[in-house]
Amino acid sequence: MNRNMGFRFVVYFFLIMLAATAITSGASVMFLNHTLKDDVRKAQEVTAEALLTLDTDEFGNIVETEGIGVFDSYNVRRVDDTNAYVAKNKPRLDAGEILCEETWGFPSVKATYVMLNGNYYRISNTPDTSVVWQTVISLVLSAVSALLLGTFMAALAGKRFLRPIRELNKAIKIISRGNFNVRVSVPKNAEMRELVDNFNRMTRDLGSTETLQKDFVNNVSHEFKTPLASINGFAKLMQNEDLGDEQRREYAAIIAEESERLARLSASILQLTRLDNASAMTNVAEYSLDEQLRRTIVLLASQWEAKSIEMEVEVDSITVSGNKELLGEVWMNLLTNAIRYTPEHGHITVRATELLDDIQVEVEDDGCGMTPEVASRVFERFYQGDSSRSGEGNGLGLALVKRVVELSGGSVAVESTPGSGSIFRVRLPRD
Repeated sequence: MNRNMGFRFVVYFFLIMLAATAITSGASVMFLNHTLKDDVRKAQEVTAEALLTLDTDEFGNIVETEGIGVFDSYNVRRVDDTNAYVAKNKPRLDAGEILCEETWGFPSVKATYVMLNGNYYRISNTPDTSVVWQTVISLVLSAVSALLLGTFMAALAGKRFLRPIRELNKAIKIISRGNFNVRVSVPKNAEMRELVDNFNRMTRDLGSTETLQKDFVNNVSHEFKTPLASINGFAKLMQNEDLGDEQRREYAAIIAEESERLARLSASILQLTRLDNASAMTNVAEYSLDEQLRRTIVLLASQWEAKSIEMEVEVDSITVSGNKELLGEVWMNLLTNAIRYTPEHGHITVRATELLDDIQVEVEDDGCGMTPEVASRVFERFYQGDSSRSGEGNGLGLALVKRVVELSGGSVAVESTPGSGSIFRVRLPRD
């Protein structure tokens, strides 16, 4: 395939050069013919006019004469009225005109005819044949040399130009086998550089997507495996007839708790999948954002009061346009995380302000905080930076937060310092 591409490139260039050479050579020959035609015609007319000035007695006995110079020759011959050209143009010749006979030859002027004292004379004046053909051959050789040299240079340039395409072809074959780690070296050519850059970007995105898919499957399998193993183990223990009522109730409570954990995980995965497939937010309506935030804080009162956390609320009276149910889950997830990672007797602040172009909601805590590495990955699915508390969540809450906020046309970010707490900042459009 690559050889065929290079061969076709050279053939196309050869045909283009051939056409250009033919046109250029034809134009050069036509120009040379036009120049010679004018020169020959003038020379023949000068000869004819010179003969007309000769004395009658001197010219009357001339039947044929010729002369040879360095670059041309001339021939004067007496002809009768049976000559085809004379017979055709006899009235004009008898009237004293000097006529030039043209042909399709090279040069295109064949001869000049004149009538003197009742006799007709044919005058031919042509360049030296060797000089003419030397000129023509030089033109042809120059054209052929230019054609061959141009084709050779095109072959070299084509090989260099097609190298990125060959590399792309090899890379595509590797990708078709499932390897997305291949990269193509970036060429210097601007057009090919843009193509190769886009290709390399595509392979990186495909590799990232494949990694995310594998991680997603692995994480889902792991998240389901742990509660299922727990349910299976305690269910087997409950089959023991000697088990006491108190232990049976304890095991049943553990099974119920793990079942609820599976249900929450399944619901979160299904909801996140639906949000991933959505291109725009649905069920959008205007409602009071400050009221929603206060209600969410009240719903979680048992959790933050149990840890004696001081809850500070600084929210303005704000009306927002969005999906009330999904945005409610955003505030629920952010506040739940803040309560989870804030120590006893800690402090949480909820702020909501209306800015010039958007609405900003902040949830700030003075908990353990996060390292820059954890903060950069906190919105990834199933990612849990604090492995010691991995059993308290499923790692999907903040991924849901990010997706809902993005569908709402907003953004979410986090600022955190280890040991100094975190600030989750959500921005939503005003309109």
